[in-house]
Amino acid sequence: MKNKKFLSLSIAAATLLSLGTSVVAFADEENPEPVTPVTPVTTSNATVTFVMGDEPTPPVEPENPDEVMEPGPGEGGNVITGNRGPLRLDLLPTFNFGEVTVTPGLFGGTAPFSVDVVSNTRADGSEIPHFVQLTDARGTGTGWSLSARKTQQFTAQLSEDNTVILAGATIDLSNKVARATYGATAATATENAVTLVLDESRQLAATSAFGQGMGINTLHFGSQEEDTHEESVTLNIQPGTQVFVATYTAVINWELSPLAHEAEVIE
Repeated sequence: MKNKKFLSLSIAAATLLSLGTSVVAFADEENPEPVTPVTPVTTSNATVTFVMGDEPTPPVEPENPDEVMEPGPGEGGNVITGNRGPLRLDLLPTFNFGEVTVTPGLFGGTAPFSVDVVSNTRADGSEIPHFVQLTDARGTGTGWSLSARKTQQFTAQLSEDNTVILAGATIDLSNKVARATYGATAATATENAVTLVLDESRQLAATSAFGQGMGINTLHFGSQEEDTHEESVTLNIQPGTQVFVATYTAVINWELSPLAHEAEVIE
């Protein structure tokens, strides 16, 4: 009889399984609460945190900023700032307009007298465009603007008590091209030439929208390949200007400012 009863139970269980009927397990007869199945743990996490960098950035090639460049000490020259911080100016141009021979009627007529800049150079003497280099290591993608203003007119000290200036002289920066490193989206250079006039409001040279201009950036004036690197930076002296045999020096202030953009999704 026991064998028959066992056989009957086995057949019933098999029938339930074959019909796909779910069986609810109970803890015991006295406490008929269902036992909740335990879900196995099969996942874990991996994390990485990026923080803002502030180490100085070495000079790079203005027209190919993926490559590090050793600038030369030539007549063009550069100011390697050594600045730190998440948004910083790394390199600023020194504009040398060379020597101009003073002759009668040199500044006559009605048009300004223009002088092209002396070429910028690498350490090996090869020519490159004058340029500004900056780094945005904030990792926020919120953009920046680069502007310039001439804070001191071309001035020469003839003696302890005698200072002269090139009244009305301006510097024009044209053919601006903005570039970024390692596939980042470059900022946008302003279309018009930047004309630096004494004590006027700052002149916008380049700006970046959200997600642009991250990492190392260059803004170069003219192109060495297109042979426009000298004519893209010019000194314009007004007609009738009285000049003395001396070296005149002007001061340019470069300003790099963060922008506030609304958050967007960058794919």
